[in-house]
Amino acid sequence: MMMNPFRIKGFFLLIMLAPFTLMVHSQELNCNVQVSAQKIQGSNRQVFESMQRDIYEFMNNTVWSNHVFSYAERIDCNILINLTEQFSADEFRGTIQVQLRRPVFNTTYNSTVLNFVDNNFQFRYVEFQPLEFDPNSYRSSLVSVLGYYAYLILGFDYDSFSPLGGTEFFQVAEKIVTNAQNAAEPGWKPYDGSRNRNRYWLVKNILD
Repeated sequence: MMMNPFRIKGFFLLIMLAPFTLMVHSQELNCNVQVSAQKIQGSNRQVFESMQRDIYEFMNNTVWSNHVFSYAERIDCNILINLTEQFSADEFRGTIQVQLRRPVFNTTYNSTVLNFVDNNFQFRYVEFQPLEFDPNSYRSSLVSVLGYYAYLILGFDYDSFSPLGGTEFFQVAEKIVTNAQNAAEPGWKPYDGSRNRNRYWLVKNILD
């Protein structure tokens, strides 16, 4: 019994495209996440463990661009969240520190590219509620802040390889800021906190 030659060609084409399909959907970040809530007393500690796990999965499992990354090429970075206040069961305030490092060419050590502390970090987190991000709209302070810094990380990493290489990512971060101008949480508007430390001026100065 002879097999249909078109089916044979289609089968081999599927095999050839399968690795490419897997690569297209690879993630860009290898992000370590730490949530500290030592200053918050008398709260359900489980919620902070869930928060750390959800943020870790959000940063590392989201596909942030259409660029292809292998597992070994993922960008090493850290997100350090220090919670200082809890207003209600699901509303928190604290700081978020973002660190980015990259290997120095032809060496065995890494160099720090970004180390920034954001003191205007206020957000709502509901345990077991999925974190859903859309760069074209503002859904919540938490996912917008995380998305904003994900694109800054990508921008600085690409800038370290070529002049203005990260501009497309900084522009997405700027769009996230624009979408958040009506947000109640601080850090998004030009007059929120210190001009040198809020998210509005950080990306504006980068692009200028």
